[in-house]
Amino acid sequence: MRKSAIKRDTPKAIERLHTEALMKEKLCRRAGGVPYRSAFHKGVLIGVGCLGGRCEACGGHPMGITRELELSHEHSKGQGGKTSEENKMLCEECHANTRHNLRNIYNENPSWSVK
Repeated sequence: MRKSAIKRDTPKAIERLHTEALMKEKLCRRAGGVPYRSAFHKGVLIGVGCLGGRCEACGGHPMGITRELELSHEHSKGQGGKTSEENKMLCEECHANTRHNLRNIYNENPSWSVK
């Protein structure tokens, strides 16, 4: 088990991470993957991984050593993005491309394409 990602040990922070972990389990199942519980803090689930399934952008299976799908937020969490039903489970390649605006899976004009 890896170390906790919680910076502040507050009930509100733990509850937020637990809610996000439950949503990630649901999104993983939607993509046909198998969720696994990867992190706990004081007995509360705060981290979930997703093995297998199909990428919701390209339809392919995840490649690489871990063979995991990654959770993609429409807007990064640092920009106020939330974990919700609108998020997608992506293979590593599609997730990297969306982070660098090389591929737009949310049907919006990326900032670099607006004139």
